[in-house]
Amino acid sequence: AALFTVLLAFVHYRIKPDRVTPILALALLCSGGMDAFHTLAADRILEGAAPNTDLIPFTWALSRVFHVLIMMTGVAIVLFRRKANADKGPNLRFIAGVGVGFLAISYAVIHVCASSEVLPQTMFPDSMITRPWDVGPLVLYAFAGIFLFRPLYQREPSLFSHALLIGLLPEVATEMHMAFGSVALFDSHFNIAHSLKILAYGVPLGGLCPDY
Repeated sequence: AALFTVLLAFVHYRIKPDRVTPILALALLCSGGMDAFHTLAADRILEGAAPNTDLIPFTWALSRVFHVLIMMTGVAIVLFRRKANADKGPNLRFIAGVGVGFLAISYAVIHVCASSEVLPQTMFPDSMITRPWDVGPLVLYAFAGIFLFRPLYQREPSLFSHALLIGLLPEVATEMHMAFGSVALFDSHFNIAHSLKILAYGVPLGGLCPDY
């Protein structure tokens, strides 16, 4: 879903030059790369240095933190550049530079995680907050929706920017299932959260298609 969103975004960019779509689509691609690493670890296709019982929940938490931070960075770049360069046309060199930066950060995070033999504990089944690492992304998604994604939609109204705002709802629900419900790998809350994550990737794609 993330890869197809990027491809469609650049086709859309060739028709309607607008740096909003490709920058945010590249951010989605990089966060999708992190989620792909988590999926490969969960399926035991990709073996890391740490045991899978530690690697799987840690890569989930890492991918969620990375996803919200990279999307917030992408939106902030769009808002700042739009304000500072309101009269200038699209800059392909700038868009390419942002994409390379996002991909470099994504690769660095994946490499460090895969090569680490000891990873932090992320699951506490006996606590009220069973996965504390998911509380951070939950708060950040709420912050991003109010102070970044909503202003983005108001300043750059489109079906894609509206879908990005709506897509925060399944993201918040995902983090609530993991932070307050999941107590073990592959339990019901764990599976619901992963299904909601798929929906969260599909919402921006669903907004981009009719916009295109």
